[in-house]
Amino acid sequence: MSNAGPRTTIAKLEQRLTELPVLPVVLLELLRLDPAADDHYEQVSRLIGSDPALATRVLRVANSAAYSRGRTLVHLEDAIARVGSVPCANLVIAESAARVFAPRHAWQRGLWVHAIGVAVLAQSLAASGLIRGADPSLCYLAGLLHDIGRFVLYLEAPEELRAVDETAWTTPEELLAAEQRVCGFNHIELGYRAASKWGLPGPLPLIIHHHHARPPYPAEVGPAAGAVIACVVAADHLSVASLQSGEWPTLAPSTVAALGARALPLPPREATDLEHLLAAAFAEIARTVHELGLD
Repeated sequence: MSNAGPRTTIAKLEQRLTELPVLPVVLLELLRLDPAADDHYEQVSRLIGSDPALATRVLRVANSAAYSRGRTLVHLEDAIARVGSVPCANLVIAESAARVFAPRHAWQRGLWVHAIGVAVLAQSLAASGLIRGADPSLCYLAGLLHDIGRFVLYLEAPEELRAVDETAWTTPEELLAAEQRVCGFNHIELGYRAASKWGLPGPLPLIIHHHHARPPYPAEVGPAAGAVIACVVAADHLSVASLQSGEWPTLAPSTVAALGARALPLPPREATDLEHLLAAAFAEIARTVHELGLD
């Protein structure tokens, strides 16, 4: 490709950053909630209740086979109590983010399936303690939004990105190099700029910027954000490998065990714990993907 192509793409992407859609108020407010706060349930109920479509989604989930206890719920507060305020917030955050980059094509749905996979897996790794020091809720948000730069790239340069996806890359470094070569930009830089422009809370822009990094991380990252990045990196690897397995969304136990061994080599007892954790996480990913209509 001539140099004129990447320069043109860079100019378009810079312009695209100034024209990014406004994030829904509900999404931004949910992102800023502290799941450990005493009033988390009340805040989640208030925010979801302000959007009838989201409230309907939560009621539908609460009455689904995965959560139903035989009694049909008609009140949002009861639905949130049944599902849990944190899972409800996570579902609504994913739903709201998907509204911004509406998946109209198979490749867009694929990006969202991967994003949800990384979110659930990163949260699970943090909550289990297999990767220590990471905030599970922050891991979910960082996993969901880690590839937001690729969504922005696809908005402006879908053909170029398809060319990248057809390139024989196998590592994150090769992916970033292919994006730079084809588009003149890579998704981590674009994701960082988009997250900063949106005013995403806390360390999210920084984590997005370094989600393909390896230790030692830059000093600006710090131990807490570094632990989240470690969860996202492992989850990213697991999600990609699971999607490439040919079995997704129902993975055989042997496949789950092999994925776990590749991502986090652990002593036998902890490896067994990881297999159970991954099996539950992949089931949750498939359920969430179905609930959002992405399958």
